[in-house]
Amino acid sequence: FFFQAEDGIRDIGVTGVQTCALLICEARGRCAFKLIPILLQICNHPLLLEDGDLSAVLEKRQLSAIIQGSKKLELSIHMLKEFKANGHKALLFCHSTQNLNIIQYVLLKLGSYKVCRLDG
Repeated sequence: FFFQAEDGIRDIGVTGVQTCALLICEARGRCAFKLIPILLQICNHPLLLEDGDLSAVLEKRQLSAIIQGSKKLELSIHMLKEFKANGHKALLFCHSTQNLNIIQYVLLKLGSYKVCRLDG
């Protein structure tokens, strides 16, 4: 998977794509449900496919690249800006705590949002 960074296009998920391709090959004639968690990660944010500590991965990226790496995240940030401008509050729900980690990281880095997190 590739994302547009300020200094060009970067490959951020080769191992994830290889894993996905391998699972597709293994799933032929068998249970394709093995693909669902990987596809969910791809849909939420390609950074979730990276190996290693997510917070370290996030620290290495430009904030704009993290936001633009996921259209879901980009739209969520846009909607939150509109809600805040109109004096509204918002609740965000996530299927995975890793995706919630990315959202929380971005909101705290933007600096203009109060964040209260409940998970478990």
